[in-house]
Amino acid sequence: MYFISNGVGFFMRAYEFFLDILFPLDPEVRRLEQMTPGDLSTSARHLESGREIPESIILFEYKDHLVRTAIREVKFRGNRTIARLLGTLLRDTLMAELTDLKAFKNFKAPLLVSVPLTKRAYRTRGWDQCHLLLEEVIHVADDMGIQVHLDALRKIRETEDQV
Repeated sequence: MYFISNGVGFFMRAYEFFLDILFPLDPEVRRLEQMTPGDLSTSARHLESGREIPESIILFEYKDHLVRTAIREVKFRGNRTIARLLGTLLRDTLMAELTDLKAFKNFKAPLLVSVPLTKRAYRTRGWDQCHLLLEEVIHVADDMGIQVHLDALRKIRETEDQV
């Protein structure tokens, strides 16, 4: 069994290698894939003062080119490397926020849900970008006392994409 799984891994790496030769990644995407969460946090522009939304956590300024590239990669290409990077930042931010809320506001039972995709979008893409981002949070959710319900919300109507 070990030999077979190694063979599959070898073929996948070879396949990805040839795809990189035929369709090279954008240099910005390569840069993102090599970043640590700390690198992204210092490189990306944060929300400008005065634009905060009460009771919201906004990690970065969406207008930042690096942030937009990261979001596009996760949403439209299912880039798991960048999803893990963003998910790790989300996890760390949530941990800090929840620690403060528990200590100062007696906030005890956080619930994390994802916004559902339409069935058409899921069929087209083949993945759910919210689930990709939340994989890093799910690993530590129990330790943080967070209930995670990825399928708590259902999309009952096919709506147009928001752009």
